[in-house]
Amino acid sequence: MKRRQLSRVPSSAAARRVFKMAGTAESLEDAVRLIARDYTEEVICPPTDLEAIARRLNIYDIQSEDMPLSGELRRNGKGFTLVYSSYLSGGRKRFTIAHEIGHAIVLQSGPRSPTRGRELEWICDLFAVELLMPHSVFLDMATAEPSAQAVKELATKFQTSLAATGIRYATLKAVSVFQVEDGERVVWGSGLVKAGSVRNLDYSLRDAVSTTPINSGSSIIFYSHPLWTGEWKLSWESVGKQKLFVFYPA
Repeated sequence: MKRRQLSRVPSSAAARRVFKMAGTAESLEDAVRLIARDYTEEVICPPTDLEAIARRLNIYDIQSEDMPLSGELRRNGKGFTLVYSSYLSGGRKRFTIAHEIGHAIVLQSGPRSPTRGRELEWICDLFAVELLMPHSVFLDMATAEPSAQAVKELATKFQTSLAATGIRYATLKAVSVFQVEDGERVVWGSGLVKAGSVRNLDYSLRDAVSTTPINSGSSIIFYSHPLWTGEWKLSWESVGKQKLFVFYPA
């Protein structure tokens, strides 16, 4: 499963700031991980104590508000107030708070630090992932054999959404994680399987996904792929009317 490859050459002012803050890093992802580690090393996790991190960044208040945006960071004297939408679910709320903390981290890079831009928003998403599910902590807690049940348990422990947890799991464990609705549509996916119609899947995987029992389980299927042709394991768990899948070479 291929990860997004990032150039070491920064492509925006925000990226250049992050590389400079990190010191030495081979990619933007690595730079974010190094910086985030400084903020999470002495913080309770899981789940990450976001308020403790916020206080270190002069965020004096975190509050909800009826607003069209997911969240924003507002200057409040010499510090900030972090505001998130009252309509957000628990996992999404924590991700939004962590994302806005990412903005506060970038603002620590010095005068005239960038406050908007597509890559900046993506960088803040990276910060959110690293703050909520720190690289080393997450891997230490994800040592069991890959399974959909493991992803659900990690989401509960880290208090993160199933999608955010699944994508983190897929990236760090080199597996494919995806969620299917009504047996017809991949709502989200990371790794080999992406969002879209189940009909777009290879026939062997499509048939396996479409015929899994309601609750939970696992099966071995033969699958041909440049990564590995042979037996692959498919694990699943029911999540309401949807199913969570983990797929990887057996």
